[in-house]
Amino acid sequence: MRKSFLYLFLLLTSFILGGCKMGLDDLPTFEEAELLNFWFEHREVVEKTAPDGSKYEQVVFTDLKEICSFKQLGESDGYVQCEVVVNTQASPKSLDMSNIVGKATISTAAYIQPIDGSPQLGSLGNFAAPTKYLVTSANQNNAKKYIINVVLK
Repeated sequence: MRKSFLYLFLLLTSFILGGCKMGLDDLPTFEEAELLNFWFEHREVVEKTAPDGSKYEQVVFTDLKEICSFKQLGESDGYVQCEVVVNTQASPKSLDMSNIVGKATISTAAYIQPIDGSPQLGSLGNFAAPTKYLVTSANQNNAKKYIINVVLK
């Protein structure tokens, strides 16, 4: 009885572990290195009053995706030239492009990093001047450089 239990355990273990390796070669390699969209988020520190009368500060996040339009203009000097048009008249806040958060959508499993001193996406940064980013594919075989120019309308 004990011997048959051991055989059953070994058989199940080899089946489970062997099955984990099957099909891995069929997984996609994700070769794209595309910047698909770019927009901003406004962050503001607001002073609030608690029910007990004490004061505290709260960070209020306003996603501006709806008032930003992104387009690629073409390639020049090894960079894909991009433009983000921000409709400031539709903005719920006054915008300071030197202190705002940039956000992006990129190809599946790719990663993006700032170059030449550009601000890190997801953190407050200066987008008043052109910014540069490198998008690298997940398999690291492809990479593209992008320049983002912001136009306020």
